[in-house]
Amino acid sequence: MTDTAAKITASRPARLLIERMQELHGYLTLHVSGSYGVSVVCLPREELRLGSRDVLIGRVLDVPVYMLSSETRYWRDMEITLDVAVGRAAGFSLEAPEGLHFTLRKRECPVERLKEAVGASPA
Repeated sequence: MTDTAAKITASRPARLLIERMQELHGYLTLHVSGSYGVSVVCLPREELRLGSRDVLIGRVLDVPVYMLSSETRYWRDMEITLDVAVGRAAGFSLEAPEGLHFTLRKRECPVERLKEAVGASPA
């Protein structure tokens, strides 16, 4: 299932880190977890066990990005940017040894909010 209400892109540092992780680990999957996306976990694709509440919100460099369906309402009509920050990653995320972690930035999609305000359905 894909939730298309959010739009995901990636910063250049995030794309470079994904490419590095792909070189080291092969096919990847990203999962946004924790309350309101406080943690982005990067795992080899075969190691992420998806549940019935996980939804695909997009792809970055052909890497699927999943989020709990309960979190998608918070991110609705947002432009989400996958980025990188200095500091150790949470849990078993693959980028942890690099001293970096993936993070999310968000920005409202003004066109979607405007359509909602005037009663038009988003395309």
